[in-house]
Amino acid sequence: AYSDLDIGVLGEKSLPVDTFYKIKSLLNDSTIPYKVDLIDFRNVSDEFKGITLKKNQVWNHPQHLRIN
Repeated sequence: AYSDLDIGVLGEKSLPVDTFYKIKSLLNDSTIPYKVDLIDFRNVSDEFKGITLKKNQVWNHPQHLRIN
């Protein structure tokens, strides 16, 4: 069986493109024993965001940021 890890980022604005790809590169080069996908929730459909955010584990949730 193949497993992966999805990491979603939800900020007030989209991640700058260079930052997004820098994080992806660091994740790809890491020793994490899973395939890791990085998702910027500011760049996905509301439908995808709604489904995904119902099945997640929040690591850091600033109180001023609305998730839904």
